[in-house]
Amino acid sequence: MINMNTPVENASAVYCLDKIKPTQVGDRIKCGLYGWVFFKNGGEADAEIMLGGKVLQPTNFRRMEREDLKNVYPDYTLGKPGFAIFFEFPAERIHEQLTVRFVQGEEKTETCIDTCLYDFRTEPELQYHVDDVYLWHSDEVRIQGWRLAYKAHSLAPAEVKMTLLNDKGEAVVYEREDRIRSDINKMFLQEHPDYESGFKLMCKFGDCLHYTLRLEFEGIVQEEEIDIEFLFVSIREHFRHYRSRWDMWRRGDEQLKKDSAFLIKKFGKEGYKDYVKARLAPTDPNYDKHRREQLITPALLREQKKIAAGFEKQPKISIVVPTYKTPKQFLIDMIESCRIQSYPNWELCIADGSEGDAVVEDILKKYHAKDPRVVYKINKKNLGIAGNTNAALEMATGDYIALLDHDDLLAGDALFEMVKIINAHEDADVLYSDEDKFSEDVEDRFEPAYKPDFNLDLFRANNYICHFFMARADIVKSTEGFRKTFDGSQDFDFIFQCIEKARAVYHVRKVLYLWRCHMGSVAMNPESKMYAYEAGRRAIEAHLERTGETGCKVEMIEGALGYYRTTYPVRDAAKVSVLILHDGTEKNLETCRQSIVKTAGYKDYDMITVIPEEGEDTAAALNRAAEKANGKYLVFTRSTMEILSEDWMPRMLGNVQRKEVGAVGAKTFYRDNTVEHCGYVLGLSGFAGLIMQGQPREAYGRFSKAIVQQNMSAVSGELLMVSKEDFRAVGGFDDSLKGYYYDVDFCLKLGQKKLLIVFDPNVQAYHYVSREDIPDTSDVESLKPENSGSPELEEAARVLKLRWKDLLEAGDPCYNPNWSRIHPDFSYRFKADKE
Repeated sequence: MINMNTPVENASAVYCLDKIKPTQVGDRIKCGLYGWVFFKNGGEADAEIMLGGKVLQPTNFRRMEREDLKNVYPDYTLGKPGFAIFFEFPAERIHEQLTVRFVQGEEKTETCIDTCLYDFRTEPELQYHVDDVYLWHSDEVRIQGWRLAYKAHSLAPAEVKMTLLNDKGEAVVYEREDRIRSDINKMFLQEHPDYESGFKLMCKFGDCLHYTLRLEFEGIVQEEEIDIEFLFVSIREHFRHYRSRWDMWRRGDEQLKKDSAFLIKKFGKEGYKDYVKARLAPTDPNYDKHRREQLITPALLREQKKIAAGFEKQPKISIVVPTYKTPKQFLIDMIESCRIQSYPNWELCIADGSEGDAVVEDILKKYHAKDPRVVYKINKKNLGIAGNTNAALEMATGDYIALLDHDDLLAGDALFEMVKIINAHEDADVLYSDEDKFSEDVEDRFEPAYKPDFNLDLFRANNYICHFFMARADIVKSTEGFRKTFDGSQDFDFIFQCIEKARAVYHVRKVLYLWRCHMGSVAMNPESKMYAYEAGRRAIEAHLERTGETGCKVEMIEGALGYYRTTYPVRDAAKVSVLILHDGTEKNLETCRQSIVKTAGYKDYDMITVIPEEGEDTAAALNRAAEKANGKYLVFTRSTMEILSEDWMPRMLGNVQRKEVGAVGAKTFYRDNTVEHCGYVLGLSGFAGLIMQGQPREAYGRFSKAIVQQNMSAVSGELLMVSKEDFRAVGGFDDSLKGYYYDVDFCLKLGQKKLLIVFDPNVQAYHYVSREDIPDTSDVESLKPENSGSPELEEAARVLKLRWKDLLEAGDPCYNPNWSRIHPDFSYRFKADKE
C-alpha cells in the first residue's frame, strides 16, 4: 500500500496520491481520488481504477494545472499533472483491493490502495465537538456543537445517543434542535450536504451549575464537562453594563454579592478588582451629548401624527415578530414600542413557538383584546427562528413587511420615518434605518450603528443593514422567506433575497431600532452563536450565485466575527498597463517596480514610467500615458509606492470587471505604519478627506470599516485600477485642477454613470513620502485646503465644491451624517461643529 502524500518515481513516471475521499450513499461507495502524475517523456497521462482486478469506469476524470510542481521538476514538461478521479462501486465490495494505474501508450505504472487499511472504517467511530456554551435569558443553558458517528465498514452517518447529566449524575430533561452544519458536512460528509450534524441542547438549569454531556454510540462513550458557574457570573456582570464600581455597589442586590464572593474566591481580591474593572463600561460623554441633541420628544411624536394624517400614501405596515419563551417584561416592552408609533396604520403579527408557555400566551391574548392591531398565532411546536418568522409572515396583510425581534424595541417615530420615504420615492421597495444598543435600561444606550446608504460591497462583507428592515409585501412574497438552512443568519439571507428584487433600497439616517443586550444576545456576546457566522458566509455565497457572480470565494475574516472577504475571479485575462508616475528618484522607482513584479500574481501586464513634461501637471501626464497604453485595464500608481499584497492584480481585476464597478482603490500606509488611505469622504476636512488617516495600521476602525471591502464615493489615485474604456468615457482626469483632487473628481464622474467605486483593504501598499509630509491628523484645521498654504489646492477645492455642490449638500452616501465632518476617525458629529 502506498503512503499518501509521498511522491513515487520510477523509470517512466512520477506520481503522488494526495488524498482519497470515500463516502457511502445507500448501498454505494462514492470516491474522489486526488493527486498528480506526469510521464518523463512529456504528454498527458490517462488513469484507470481497478477494484479486485477489474477495471472501474470513472464517473469523472479532471486534469488540473499544478504551478507548485514546476519549480520542483523544472527539467520535465508537465502539462496538466494534477488530477481528480471520481468513481463508485457497491458497498459490499469494500474489502476488495483498490488499484490506480497511470497509462501513457505502452507505458504503465500502478499502485495499490488497500480499502480495508486506508480511510475506510473497520471499527465504529464517534467524533464530536462542543463549540459553545451560553446562557439564554436568566434560567436556561444552551450547548452547541456537532457530532458524527459511523458504524463499522460504513461511511453513512448514524444517530448518537446524547444524555445531559447534572452534578448528581442524574439525567436531566432537555430540548434538542438539530441543524445542518455545512462546514462540518463539507469536511466529512461530501455526499450528505443536508445531514443535520450540528446540535443545540437547551435546558433549565435551576440550582445546578455543573453538567456532563455524555455521547454514546456502538459501545463508545465520551463525556464532556460543562461548567456554567463562571460563565453565568461573567455574563451577568458584563450585561449589567455598569458605569463604575460605585454604580455596581449602589445597586446592592443580593445576586451581585453572591457573584462577587464567587469571583473573589476564584481570582483573589486583586484579581477580582481587575476582572470587574475590565468589564465596566465607562460613560462616553461624547455619545451622551450627541444623543441628547437628537431626542424624540412626546411633542414631536404628536406633531408627526398630524403630518402622517396628511400623507398621500397610507400603506399598512405589518410588523412580524417570532417569539419563543420571551421574558414577560421583554415581550411587553416590545409590544408597547409598537403601540406608541406616531404612524397609526400598522399591525403586529406575532407567531409564538413557546410550546405551552402560558405567560406568553396570556400577554398576547390581553393585548389583542386591548388593541386589535396586535394579532398572534400559537404554533403547535417551536419551528425555530426561521419557521416561527415564516408563520408570522403568513399572518401579514400589510402593503409592507417590517422585521422586529421579540426582545427589541422600535423608536416611536420608526414607522413615520419609513412611510415618509415611501411617500417621497415611488421606487422605495426596500428600506432600512440606523440602530442602537441598550442594556437593562433603555436610556443606557452605548453603541449606535450609523450606517451608509445602500452599499453593495459592504453588505456582501457584513449584514450592516440588519435592523430596522422593511420591504414591500409583494417582494417578500416572491422570496423563499426565512430558510432553516440559514438559521442564525436567516435574516441576512432574507434581506439578500429582497434587495435582489428591489428597484431601489433606501436608508433612513436615524436610529429607529433599539437592540436589547442580554444573556445569549448576539448583540452583546457575538461568540454566543458561532454557527450563525458560517450561515452568514453561506448566505453571501447563495446571493452571489443567484446574481451570476459564480466562482467567487467567500471566507470569514479572522478576528472579526460577522465580517467576510469575497474574492471575485478574473473573467477576462486581458492586458493590464501599470502607469507609474515618476518622482525623479531612481531608487524609489526601482523599489516600486520590483514590488510590482514580486507581488502582481498576473502575467499579462506591462509597466510604463510616466515623466511629466515641462509645464505638464500630474493629471495631464497620466492622461497622455493612458492614451498611449496598450492595456485594456489601467493601474495608476506612483514611484513612491511599494506594493505589499500578494496577487493584488488579479484581485483588483476581479473587482473592476464586475459590470457595476468603475474603479478599485487600495489601502495605503505611511512609512511610520499609520493609515494614509481607506477611501475619501465628501465633506470631510472642507471638501474631501481621507477617513482613518493617521490611525495605527492594525486598527480595524469603527464596525471594522478599515478591514472590509466596501463602496466609497472616491478612492486615491496612488494605487487605482480602471478599465481603459471607462477611463475614456468620463474624459480621464481633469488637468485643470493642477494635480489636486483629480482622483476624487474622476471617481465622482464614474459615480455619475452609476458605477461603483470599490475600496479593497486587501490590496495594501506603503507610500514613502517624507516624514515632514506625513500630516498631523490631531490638528484638524491644518487638513483643510484653505489652511494648507497651497493656493492651487485651495483653488481646486473651491472649483470642486461648486461642481459637486448637490452631492456635498446631500451628504456622502457612503458615510453617515451622524459621523464627524471634522475628524477622520468616525467620531460623533455635533450641532456646534464648525465644518
